[in-house]
Amino acid sequence: MPPRIDSPKNALVGELRKIRERGDGRLVFAEGARLVLEGLAAGLGCERLLVADGFARSQHAADLEVVVQAKQLRPQECSDAAMARISGLETPPGVVALFQRPKLEAEQLLEQGALLCIAAGVRDPGNLGALLRCCEAAGVTAFVALAGSADPYRDKALRASAGSVFRVPCLTGLRLETLRSWVAQRGLRLITTELRAEDSLWDAEFGEGPLGFVIGAEGAGVPAEVSQLAALRLRIPMAGQVESLNVAVAAGLVLFEARRRAERAGR
Repeated sequence: MPPRIDSPKNALVGELRKIRERGDGRLVFAEGARLVLEGLAAGLGCERLLVADGFARSQHAADLEVVVQAKQLRPQECSDAAMARISGLETPPGVVALFQRPKLEAEQLLEQGALLCIAAGVRDPGNLGALLRCCEAAGVTAFVALAGSADPYRDKALRASAGSVFRVPCLTGLRLETLRSWVAQRGLRLITTELRAEDSLWDAEFGEGPLGFVIGAEGAGVPAEVSQLAALRLRIPMAGQVESLNVAVAAGLVLFEARRRAERAGR
């Protein structure tokens, strides 16, 4: 078993805190029993697993122990003080893990019948995480975050996704040039949601081929340079004087409508 960590000033404590605060392009910092168990269930490579003294007395300890033994992991014990220094939560849950980020090739996403959700300019990590939960529920085949959107593998987005980020294939930091080539060369049909679009969500034909539904930030909407690539621009019919919907609410309406149509067509 790796050596126990008692001091909050331990070098590893500082390293883990830095990864949590600044992110890491190769690793995912997961905190709390639920997210750690979700990551392990998804088969992600676990590079480090820390368990604090207080967690060993919690109701989740037995569940984690079963998985740890099954996967032959070697958790590292630490003091509650050290865990508090690492944690980003007011009440530290007592367990953190470093997972390897899943590797996903862009070419895997564009098969016939693919249903993509593409976040464009969604910078709020809580909104992005909620959007991912919606994607999983609606049966999206992959999630793409364009450059400039929040990172779905960072701690706030990770928590808001409730583990969906581990179950939905995710591609992050996609450049506009790549998206443009997908449209021009790979037949991706982009569909945006825009406040002043002429076509109604309820009536418009989505078309065939791999579909990519683009969701922009509430208020700002879909960036103009992305909207220009769209084959179809949709308006969500709304009553009253409401001008916009939360990112996850708007995505839910559009993605579940796409799923409803696909099921009706037997796809």
